[in-house]
Amino acid sequence: VASASSGGRWNVVQWLKAEEEAAGMGPMHIGPITGSTDNCIDLKYLRLLHSAKIVVTCQPAYWETDYRTWEALSSGALVFIDPTTTPMPFAPEDKVHWVLYDPHNRSD
Repeated sequence: VASASSGGRWNVVQWLKAEEEAAGMGPMHIGPITGSTDNCIDLKYLRLLHSAKIVVTCQPAYWETDYRTWEALSSGALVFIDPTTTPMPFAPEDKVHWVLYDPHNRSD
């Protein structure tokens, strides 16, 4: 859930909501899908992810590549993600596996 203290997530959610309203885009889902915990598989979430064409994810403040990142990549959708700095063997490449953006720069 994005809040003003959650780093770039707050910015990204607000920008996407503004773009959705201005452009009349749809169908579009922004924000939490259910109130389920990390301990269970939520079918509503999986159905939405499976039907997505584009997924914009923003990593939680103070850590990188949460499980939603990898779920988004496995969905087959075009994935936008904020940059990671943690070294990874066989790391995904920008514009090959995902598209990097700056969550603090709306025009990026």
